[in-house]
Formats: sequence, structure tokens, C-alpha cells
Amino acid sequence: MLQTAANAQQKTDVTFAFTADTHISYNGTNDDTALLGIATDSTSPDLALFMALRQNETMVSLATPYTSYNGCTLSGSWSQPRYKTLCNQIQLVRKLNALTSSAVAPGGGTTYRNAWPATTWTQNGKSRRFASAGRSFSSLQGLIVGGDLTDCAGGSIGECDPKYDGARHGQTYAFQALFDRSAGSDYRSKIATASFLRGLRQISDDIPLHYALYPELGNHDLSHFDINDGSSKLVDYVKSWNPDASGDHKVTNRDSDSGAYSMDWGNLHVIVAGVSPGASGHEYRYSDSSMEWFKKDLATYAYDGRPVVIAQHFGFDTAWSLTSEFWQESDRIEGFIGLWPAIKDYNVIGFFTGHDHSVGKPYQFPDWNTFPNSMGYDVFRPGAGYSQQFAAIRVTDHSLDVAYTKQKDYDSSGNVALATDANGLFTKKLVPGPKLSPDLPQLIDPALPAVQAAAMSTFSGNNYILTVDANRGYKVRRADSRGFPATTVQTGVMPGSVPNLRSYRAEPHGETRILATTPQGTAAYRMSEPNGFPSTTKLELQKLWEVSFIRGDLVMPFETWNSFFYENGGKENNYLLVEDAGSPTVSIYRVGQQGPAFVASRTLNSSLIGTVDVPFTYKAANGKRYPGFLRYAKDLQLTNGTTPNVEFYGINDDDANNLTISSLGSEQWPTGGTPIPIRMYDGSTEIIVKTAFAQASLPLYTSSPYVVRAVLDDGTGTDIAWRGRVGLPSNLAGFVHLGYSKDGKTQLGVLGDIGFYARYSMEP
Repeated sequence: MLQTAANAQQKTDVTFAFTADTHISYNGTNDDTALLGIATDSTSPDLALFMALRQNETMVSLATPYTSYNGCTLSGSWSQPRYKTLCNQIQLVRKLNALTSSAVAPGGGTTYRNAWPATTWTQNGKSRRFASAGRSFSSLQGLIVGGDLTDCAGGSIGECDPKYDGARHGQTYAFQALFDRSAGSDYRSKIATASFLRGLRQISDDIPLHYALYPELGNHDLSHFDINDGSSKLVDYVKSWNPDASGDHKVTNRDSDSGAYSMDWGNLHVIVAGVSPGASGHEYRYSDSSMEWFKKDLATYAYDGRPVVIAQHFGFDTAWSLTSEFWQESDRIEGFIGLWPAIKDYNVIGFFTGHDHSVGKPYQFPDWNTFPNSMGYDVFRPGAGYSQQFAAIRVTDHSLDVAYTKQKDYDSSGNVALATDANGLFTKKLVPGPKLSPDLPQLIDPALPAVQAAAMSTFSGNNYILTVDANRGYKVRRADSRGFPATTVQTGVMPGSVPNLRSYRAEPHGETRILATTPQGTAAYRMSEPNGFPSTTKLELQKLWEVSFIRGDLVMPFETWNSFFYENGGKENNYLLVEDAGSPTVSIYRVGQQGPAFVASRTLNSSLIGTVDVPFTYKAANGKRYPGFLRYAKDLQLTNGTTPNVEFYGINDDDANNLTISSLGSEQWPTGGTPIPIRMYDGSTEIIVKTAFAQASLPLYTSSPYVVRAVLDDGTGTDIAWRGRVGLPSNLAGFVHLGYSKDGKTQLGVLGDIGFYARYSMEP
């Protein structure tokens, strides 16, 4: 039932491809420029090879000689096709088309030759598998080409080394002929019949690209901009992708300066940013107007937290992009500096980049404790198009899958070789972010003293919200049908110090208890009728039990323990996990009607002390769901920034009298975060993290960034599954779980310290 509900809500399921650096060098006559590059290659100049290839552009494929699947191979064996030759560029188009090829299945019907690999690999120390595993590549939304479409300023004639002596704009026309199915050009037939390509067979059958093209400009496309109007021709071509166009060239938004544009594929927003966000369409210098366009595009089309993909030419490697010659050059570096504040409020799920022609594995940028990576941006660089490299990407509401292609041709059956290890595979869970209720946020108790803690209790199907102020005064309010605090049913004063409040479920009663801990001890409360008589209006906060041997003090802060609900095979128990201050030892208590009873002590293989524990659930290898908890150093602060500061543990309660705790994994999170665990309707756990870079604004809200970390199914770690703007109160007093709506959304109540209240929902 849950899966059906999730599928019904799914808004996005799009598969597309990305490549960059096609570097078309054909000028309408021959491929001398690319072939001369082979002969003058500084690492291995080879004039003899140049002469051989000039006479016959390609060696025939060893796999299937003299068929339509001949490839661009060197020295009689498979080799990296690293040369900017028309042969390799044609083979790239063939591979892209072959990815979605099909055949008639025995007995009728259609079978597709290529599918997402069903392999497993290790990603960030965790075992991963595609959400799309086994799913056929039946169609692609389009191909994004991330810059350097041409090799020499769009085919300019003149001071371009080596010089082009053929047709004007030949490179632009050749790019169109290969990749743009909507372009009308005689270059397609000219290329298909070129005598020097006689090593390739049936070229006309395999070009152009079978689906929509989305190109952007690179530094090669904008070099020598003013020479014989060479680049201007290519810039005008890229600017033909605009909202007023028709067919494949119609997009959502366009920047008139840089030629950057954006489009919406389902709920996915894609920005094709050009050389880099904020780069002009003339020699790719920094442009205020282009950066403002980029910001406005995000604010207009991605304000609601939908996933965003950014395609750009420059990457984040220090070998090529982040150098004084390119992105770090004085007239361009402002674009790099301005990128991060421009995107911090939005759910950017990945960058796709080019420029560096080498194949790069997916990675996070940059070092973990610096600003951009506090949001966990994932970067993908699948390699150069002229090396027959591209990435296949699938985005749904619930996952991002990316697979790079291998540097080899497809075979005679149309099978395209995809990566099979962590160097070219990536997957992560995606979730919709917290959505604010359409009801306006309310100030439920603006009077001082400020609210210090909040929690929720359920009784007879109703929700009750408890708040405690700085003078220990408490109020209990019944939540109305919208989830907002309404009628006050009880007031009073809590004993001892201001408590820390936590809610926990009491099964099988279907109620929620409130756990209050202070330096003096711990007590449990429930909502009930006064004196045990049924009532719907006169309810009270009833103390169930109180103990002094579980408490918080200056040595062991009360935040270092939590309540857990464990369920397995019909057994239903509540436990408390209590840390021993200053050591990795924890004590476990079973909670009954008369209070907690000691069960066992366990020593964790942990170097973390002074921690906070957050509960979650996960699936073990046997397929059963078990409780777990993550430990993090308070405020995620560490003296050693290279040491994991978050640890994951699982608890096996098959034997309720002999619970076992096992280490599942560890991670590094940026410092200064505050994790807030959320129980989801499907049994999974998501964690809202207010990062260290969230800044207070007037008077009640906190600006982004926030992230949502989704606990992996096996409990070994988390994915950053959402990021962006939440608008929570600047100082949280409490987070209360309001239950689930009929469509499976988790309902949350949020209280600020001055009595501000808002209601959020999170989809499964």
C-alpha cells in the first residue's frame, strides 16, 4: 500500500545523457586539424600515424571487422580514443543512439539491448546498488553537451592555430549535422560520403542523434570571438534554445547575454549554465547580469525545493578549471565566489562538468569542512565526448542514478559498455523537503518567559502539545484539526530544573508518552482523564513514574540519551539508552509501567564522548527491520577534522533480555550541525540538519542552508537527500511528531523559543 501511494505521488522520472568537449575540428574539407594534433602530441608525436590516419581516418574494429560497428581503434587493439577526430565524434553519436536500441523479442514484442547494471559497488565506504538496476534504456529525454562543442571558436578562419582553410563556420555546421536532429544542413550528407572516412561504414544510418540536443558554450567556443565572426555564429546557434522556439529547441528560460538556459523535466529543474554561472557570452568573463539571471532563474523555478541539476563547462578540479588561466583568473573568479551563496537556498542534487578531458569518478566538492561541501554537492565528470565518453542519468522523486560509459565502442549487438565499479557509478536517495503548511505560522504564546522545551502526547486519538518556559511553567494544549495548538487543557509548574522533553511511543496502547529529564532525575508523563473518569475536555498531564538514577548533570548532559521503540516478532518494548559520561559505555533500561529497569551495559567501539544519540530503524541482512541509533559529537565539533564524527549502531532485540549492539559504520559531517530525526510512514528515518551556515534573519526565521540526510536502508550511513530553504524558527524549542496523514505524509509541529509555531509535512 505504501509503495502504491508513493508511486501515485511521483512527479519525476526522467533519463538523459551528458557529455562535454566534443571538440569538432572538421572544417568542411577534411580532419587535418585533429590528425595534425596526433602528430604534434607533446607526449607521443607520431608522424607515421598521422599519415596513416590521414589516408584512412580510422582503423577497423577488431570486434566486428567491416560492419556498421567499426570503431576508432589504434595500433591494432582497443585503446583510449583520445583524439579530436571526426571518427570518434561520429562513434559518440552511434553509442548514444545504440544506448536505446531495441530488437524484436522471440515470440514478438520489443526487447531493449541496454539496461542499468545490476551490479553492486562501494561508494563512500558503503555498499550501493542502482535504484534503476535492470531497468531498460528505452528512451532518453535528451543529451546535454557541456561546452567546447567545437575546437577553434566555432570554425573561425584566421588567427586560430592551426589555421582553418575550409568552409566558414564548418565546425558549427558539422556539430549540427552530428548532434541536432532538427538542423537542416547538407553537412550530414557531406560527412556521410567523405572519402577519408572510408573506414567507417553506413555513417548515414547512425547520424544524427535520435533525441533532443541541449548544447552549451565552453572556452574553446568563445576563444577568438571576434575573428571573422566565428564564435558569434556558434553563440547565435546556442541562443536558439529559448522559450519562443519550437520543437527540440524550446526551453523554459534563457539569458540573453550568456546563452545559458533552463528547462523543467517533470519536477526536475535543469540549468544549462554555459562556461560557468555568471560567465558572459563574450570571452567568458564575469558578468553581473548573467549571475543575476542565474539567481533569478533559481528563485523563479526552484523556490519550492524541487531537485536542480546544473550543467556547466568548468569543473572543480585544480588541474584545469580552478587555475589562474581559467576559473580563478581575476576577471572570472567572482563567478566562482558568487556561485555558493547563489545556490545555498536550493536543492542542487548534482553538477555535471567538462573542460578536463580525463574521466573523473563522481566526487563531493570540496574538502568536507569548507563552505560548499557543508551542503554535500555531488560533481560528475564523465570525460570528453571526442573520447566517446558520456554519462547516463536517471532522476526520480526518490533517487539519482549516474553511470559513465567505458572508453570502448559498442558491439555488433548494440550493447553499450557501461562502468561496473565506483570509478563510474553513483546512486543516492532523494526525498522531497519539508513543506510548510498553507496555514500561516502562528505565535501561540508570545509572552515571556521564552519557551525552552516542547513535546507531544497522544490520547484517545487526539494530539496534545506540552510547552515548558524558562521558569518551568508548563501548558498543555490540544492540537486542532490543522495540527495547531488550540485549547489549553492544563497549566502548572514542573518540579526541579527546566527539563529536556522527548516523546516516545507506548505500544500497544497507540499513545505517546512524554519523557522529561533534568539534572535531578527523569520522569514519564501521559495525558489522561482526571481520577480515571472518561472525559474529552478535562484532561491532565499525569506523572507515571520518576527516578533519580537516570539524570543529566554537568558531566553527562541530559541530551546524551534518548528513548527507543523496538518491535520484532510481536514483542513490543520500550527502552532507554543512557550514556556513561566520558566513556563509550552505554546502559540499557527497559521501560515498564513502574519505570525503567536495568537490562545491560555495553561498551561501544567509539572514541566519541559527550555525544547525542538519535534513533532510527534499518533493515538487517535477514530482511527484518531493527532499531538503531547514530551518535554524533555535540554540535558535531571535533578537534581533528579528519576523524568521523558520526557513528551508526544497530540493536538486535530478538532476545529481549540480551540485546546486542553492533557497529554499522561511520561518517564525517560538517561541524556545527544539529540533527533532528523524523520517523517516516514507511518505517525509514530522515534527519533534518540545520548546518553551521544557517543565519538568523528578522525576526523569526532562519535562512538556509538545511539538509535532509536519509538513513541508508542497511543503516550504515546517510545520503544527503535534500538541501535548501526550510524557514524554521531561528531558535528551536522543540520538534513534535503529529502523526501521519492519509496519503502517508509525516506531519511535524515546530516551536520556537518565543512561542512561534509552524506545521510541516514530509513525503515518504
